[in-house]
Amino acid sequence: MSSLDVCLFRNYFKILLYVFSSSYLFTLIWFIILLILGFIESLKRISQ
Repeated sequence: MSSLDVCLFRNYFKILLYVFSSSYLFTLIWFIILLILGFIESLKRISQ
């Protein structure tokens, strides 16, 4: 492997890591929002 290949591989890995972390955060945020909405719905049912 030449130094150029290593550099490209590192950049590719960084991009992959960034995409993975951002999609992980996105999934986490959506999960929290759905959890809160479900909690509000159950509270509405209890209060009725």
